[in-house]
Amino acid sequence: MRRRDGKGKGVIEAREGEAMTVKIERMELDSESKDKELSNSQQLYTTELSEKLKKTQGELEETKSSLLDLEEKYGQAQTTIKEKEFLISNLLKSDNFRDQVIHPAYLEVELKQDGAVTCVSKGAWKTGCNGWDCRLFRKPCSAGILILGARSFSC
Repeated sequence: MRRRDGKGKGVIEAREGEAMTVKIERMELDSESKDKELSNSQQLYTTELSEKLKKTQGELEETKSSLLDLEEKYGQAQTTIKEKEFLISNLLKSDNFRDQVIHPAYLEVELKQDGAVTCVSKGAWKTGCNGWDCRLFRKPCSAGILILGARSFSC
């Protein structure tokens, strides 16, 4: 058997040490490369997130603006609805007024007008309308109804 001397062992240890040093240097370079890659990825990701955040903030502002516009339009629509409800209510009241007051008055005028025609046919108007104010008997007014004269007549 051969005996190993201290020189051979030292050479092996030196080679192993050198190999270990090379390996450590490679690992350090690898680690630095990975750190750089990680840093670049983080920067890219941060930039991408910042852009998305700005875009989202812009969209949020647009949405807020649209919401304010819609709220304003909603308020205007509510006001318009209330105005129309008021007008409809007044129209219904005026229809009711027409049905309850104006229509019966109109019928009364028609009846008196028929009576006047009868009187004329009987010759009752020979003496200046028998005290009637003939100018006011059948005169249209702004409401579209007939105004009777100041006095009623009888035949």
